[in-house]
Amino acid sequence: MFNFTKSLVSTWEIKNEEKKYFKKWCHLLTEAAHDIIYIINKDFQIDYVNNFAAKCLKKDAVEVIGKKDIEIFPPEIAARHKKNLEKVLSTGESLYYEAEDELGDKKMFLGTWLSPIFDDKKKVVAVLGISRDITFRKNLETQLAESEKTYHSLVDSSLDALVIHDGGKIIYVNQSALKMLGTNNLQKIIGRNVMDFVHSDSKDSVKKRIETMLSGEKLSVPFTEEKFISLDGTPIDVEVGSVAIFFKGVKAFQVIARDLRQKKNIEEERKKNLAELEKINKYLVGRELKMRELKKEIAELKQKCA
Repeated sequence: MFNFTKSLVSTWEIKNEEKKYFKKWCHLLTEAAHDIIYIINKDFQIDYVNNFAAKCLKKDAVEVIGKKDIEIFPPEIAARHKKNLEKVLSTGESLYYEAEDELGDKKMFLGTWLSPIFDDKKKVVAVLGISRDITFRKNLETQLAESEKTYHSLVDSSLDALVIHDGGKIIYVNQSALKMLGTNNLQKIIGRNVMDFVHSDSKDSVKKRIETMLSGEKLSVPFTEEKFISLDGTPIDVEVGSVAIFFKGVKAFQVIARDLRQKKNIEEERKKNLAELEKINKYLVGRELKMRELKKEIAELKQKCA
């Protein structure tokens, strides 16, 4: 594949008879580009800017050429430019960086490649810069970071245990999940297989659910009752649901588990209370029947005595 940048900054390799055509070709290419392209010499003067760069600066190219960076950009931005240019001039190696710049009256994020330009003796005499507007991408990254922050805030405060795994390997758990599994040490959970925390009674159903979601057959699985185990081996009755998600750019599976132990304890207590009430009710009914029989016997006895 033809490497434009390498060819552009290494014109000393081209035969003399080809240089004229090559320079014309490069000029047409740079002027048609919608990237900011410029050349700055070792005295930090601008030797060249393409039309797009001049347009971004809201100037004509002739107004820019010959000037130093400090004459065009605010001091703090010009200082950063100079620092990066010095690295390329001193090392002879290309450099890429991303930063917020101010072009004309507009602020934008630029992704910039700085490449050395060599003379016939292979000495660095200038730097070629190619900058691209990455403001849209940066804004998306910021929004994504804010969304992830909100997501983590919500799941960390959730009363339900939440586990995210990548095909079985645990990559995230919230505080409720740690509490359910009987630890506050994240390192004891992260990286382990989810099956390590599944009770033998539920291993087959959990394995089948994971295989179904990995195959893409289903993107979510409705809540169902299963049994997990904590780090110390204590059985945990849970209600579990799963959904496929993207977590930090990777396809993963989010598991929500609701601890049913308290619910089941309440249910057991309710059953015990109902059984006790049933006993009391039977006792009271039996007592009432006996009282009626006793009253009947007393009435019959009174009649005989009369």
